[in-house]
Amino acid sequence: MISKIHHILIDISKTIDDTTFQISADNLKDLYSITNIELKKAHQWFNSNLLTLHVQKTNLMIFAPPNKKLQNNIDQELSLSLDGEKIDRVGTGCQNNHVKFVGLSIDDKLSWEVHIKNICRKLSFCQFTL
Repeated sequence: MISKIHHILIDISKTIDDTTFQISADNLKDLYSITNIELKKAHQWFNSNLLTLHVQKTNLMIFAPPNKKLQNNIDQELSLSLDGEKIDRVGTGCQNNHVKFVGLSIDDKLSWEVHIKNICRKLSFCQFTL
C-alpha cells in the first residue's frame, strides 16, 4: 500500500509477519515527527485487528546519501517511541549496525559486507561438516 501524506512518501510493505515502513522527509526532525505519527496509526490499526506490534522487535534505520553524515547526538535529540517505549536505531554508531530482514543482513549504507560475512561463515561451517 502506498500513501502520499503531506508530500511524504510512505510505503508500507507486509511480508508474512514483518512490516516495514519507508518514510522520507526533507530533514530529520520532520522524519521523526511523521514516523511517530505513522507508528501511532499503525499501532491503532494493529490493535483494532487483534494484531501485536512488538516495540522490542522494532528498529529504526536511517538511510542517507554517502556525502551526508548523521549527527552524533541524533539519538539524544530525536527519538521514536510507542506506548512509552523507545524504538532503537540501528546503523553506524549504534549498538547494532545491521538488521536481519527476510534472510538479508541490511546496514544503513546498503552494503553487502555483513550479509556476505554471514553467508561465508555458514558455508565454512557446512564445508567443515562435510
